[in-house]
This record gives sequence, structure tokens and C-alpha cells, in this order.
Amino acid sequence: MGPSDFSHSITERVFSMKSIRLSLISASLLLAVSGMSFAQAPASTGAVSAAHSQTQRQHGADRHAKHLETLHAQLNLTASQDAAWQSFVQTMQKPGHPVHPDRAAFEKMTTPERLDQMQTMKQQRDAHMQKHAEATRVFYGQLTAEQKVIFDAQSMRHMSRMQGSMHASKHEHGHRH
Repeated sequence: MGPSDFSHSITERVFSMKSIRLSLISASLLLAVSGMSFAQAPASTGAVSAAHSQTQRQHGADRHAKHLETLHAQLNLTASQDAAWQSFVQTMQKPGHPVHPDRAAFEKMTTPERLDQMQTMKQQRDAHMQKHAEATRVFYGQLTAEQKVIFDAQSMRHMSRMQGSMHASKHEHGHRH
């Protein structure tokens, strides 16, 4: 191998290394730009998700109102049972507090603060459930034997559907760790 062959070989290697380096830089820039576009995606996805959630909540509220209307008609309640019915229906309304805190606020909390927030939300849900259970027992006590059979069948059907949708929701949204 002569000096010119050696020089030519080095030139090819340098050119090849520059070409590889240029390819790596180009790929890095492409990944960085792609990463920025992905980083911006959740904002628009979040807006779509919020709109979808609102539509789902409204659909659920409409379905719930229809269920109560059907149940009321099937039970054929008397005037003396109406006060217990109204109390029962009121406890079925969702509590006024949000189910989940603002995500940005939640992310700013420390882990102990998040745990406290979750415990507070659980206590609120438990208190709401307790009020609902008490009103249901009072209402159920006002029913005739025939009405209890109808109520039991309807509530079991409704609970099964709720349990099924909660199960599906867990699998649909997955768990984030």
C-alpha cells in the first residue's frame, strides 16, 4: 500500500465518519422535533378527553334519570310513599365535590399531601354512600311486599350493570403507575 493509497483510505474513513455523524445528528434532530410534537399532543388530547368525559357524564345522567322514571312507574307508589321516594332520589344525586382534583394541582402536591387528598375524597364518597344506604332502607321500609320484589329486581339489574361498567372502565383506561 503506497502513500497515496493510505491517504485515499484515510479520506474515505473520514468522509464515512462525517457521513455517519451527520446521519446521527439528523436523526437526533428528527427525534427531538418529534418529541416536541408528542409533548404538545396531550394538551389537545386532554381537551378532547374532557369533552368526551362531559358527554359520557351527561349520557350517564340521562340514563340514570330514565331508570328512576321507569322504577317510579313500575312501583306505582302511593302518596304516602312519595316523601321516602324523594329522599331516596336526592341521595342518588352525585355529590357536588369533584371526583378528582385538578391534575396540575395534584402534581404539585407532595406524596403525603396526595395521600391526604385521596383519603379525604374517600371519606366524602363513604359519607355519601352512607346517606344513600340510609335513605334506601327508609324507602324500602315503606314499600309493600309486591313493590319490594320489583325494587329488588330493578336494583339488582342496575347494580350488575354498574359493576360491569366499572369493570370495563378499569380495563379500558388501564392503571397508570
